Amino acid sequence: VGTWKLNMDKSQVTGLREEIKNLGGDKYEFKFGDDTQTITANGTQQPNKFGGTWSVKQEGADKWTVTSQHDGKVTSTDTWTLSDGGNQMTMDTSGTRTDGSSYTENMTAKRVAGGPGFVGTWEIASAQFASTNWEIKPWGSNGLSFVTPAYDEHLDIKFDGKEYADHGPRVSPGSMSSAKRSDPNTI
Repeated sequence: VGTWKLNMDKSQVTGLREEIKNLGGDKYEFKFGDDTQTITANGTQQPNKFGGTWSVKQEGADKWTVTSQHDGKVTSTDTWTLSDGGNQMTMDTSGTRTDGSSYTENMTAKRVAGGPGFVGTWEIASAQFASTNWEIKPWGSNGLSFVTPAYDEHLDIKFDGKEYADHGPRVSPGSMSSAKRSDPNTI
């Protein structure tokens, strides 16, 4: 219980992989972990799974612009740039949180398979994410409430292994979480 802030120095982001597949006709599949989304990279806003829209615009062979919107307002703009002969990708992001505050983030990935261009498997080599506070409060007799004020998101959950709904304007519809307590310091 308390207010927490992400410590990127202790985060295990490096090594995660993203796969981009060309499905033909400017249509691409993006897979990050178990999250898969498909988009036509023609610069038009298309629905995403988080209740908003996103677009991918091919600015050239080595530069894409990815724009996300929610309720018709731009929430983030990413510039993806290839370098090192197409073996490194840099993703620079600027955005606005639900509370109106702005943020910037940066990720660099190295190609581990595939090509040419953005198509292939990428492994995150470095990441600098914007940190935001996360509040944890007691909820009921056997649970906690996880609140991210900057994004107006919260999850009230008990440690009974049952699924509980995640709430917030940018949370994926139908998003659920479950939890069990292993010991007093581990959930």
